[in-house]
Amino acid sequence: MTQTVTSSTTHARTADRCTTEALTVALGHGSGTAGHFYIPVTFTNNSAAACTITGYPGVSYVTGKGGDQIGDAAARSNAATPTVTLHPGQQASATVDQVDVANYPAGSCQPVDAAGLRVYPPNDTVPVFLTEPHARACAKHMPTQQQLSVRPVKETAAQPPAS
Repeated sequence: MTQTVTSSTTHARTADRCTTEALTVALGHGSGTAGHFYIPVTFTNNSAAACTITGYPGVSYVTGKGGDQIGDAAARSNAATPTVTLHPGQQASATVDQVDVANYPAGSCQPVDAAGLRVYPPNDTVPVFLTEPHARACAKHMPTQQQLSVRPVKETAAQPPAS
């Protein structure tokens, strides 16, 4: 438990870090443009207490749940990393940029089918497997090009209530 002193006699509890166990991780609705597909990875707090999330998730293509990584993990963008406090039921997201592997020479990329993405919530070592039908990845290391890049987690706009 982390505590922060707010006065000489009062203590206010700060939220603990969000862990994989406290989160539901899912792929949101993406959009594409010019050989790129941008898809949000959402992190929903399913615990009974608020938690904080800061930084970049680890993201890579994989052959299946518990499977091998395919190619390089997502490169991190050069962006500020805000700390987001998630109260129970709230979401944050990080956008993943997936480059269409058809943009790369087949010989240097060696495109293969991927079963989905392995995602590590920021600052956690327990991954989640997210199925992604029709995903293709470069099996080879691409030294000057990135097949995946990821932005830091940010606050997600409030969702309208379901009708």
